[in-house]
Amino acid sequence: MLLPKLHRAIAPGGLFLVWRNVFGHPDVITPFRERVAQIVAGRGGPPRPGPDAEEITAASAALTGSGLFFVHDTATFRWSIELDDEGVRGLFATFSDWSTDEAARAAAAVRELGGTVVEHYMTWLIALKPLDVRSGGGR
Repeated sequence: MLLPKLHRAIAPGGLFLVWRNVFGHPDVITPFRERVAQIVAGRGGPPRPGPDAEEITAASAALTGSGLFFVHDTATFRWSIELDDEGVRGLFATFSDWSTDEAARAAAAVRELGGTVVEHYMTWLIALKPLDVRSGGGR
């Protein structure tokens, strides 16, 4: 298992940082995000398993459930970027659950919507500290 190995590898006073980029902020619905939702809906399969990407609480619980770490701090950042069709194609091609054809369809949507889109994102960060399991779990 990965968490025990990480626990052993962290130097005294060190932190284990976990972050996640949430593509498409849930509070900002744009015509491009609607097109992306249509592409995903066309897959016909079940949604991606696991907690919602926005759910920092569930991620924190999963990471501390081993009893090896505690949450030292969390932060959430909102940001945006303007992308053209090639930027969207390149970005979406890096998503493990997107096919080349789907990334091309997202790029085509950018062209149809005027050539550039502003993508609104959220990134969350969890800073974890290892518990000293040898001394009964002290911080």
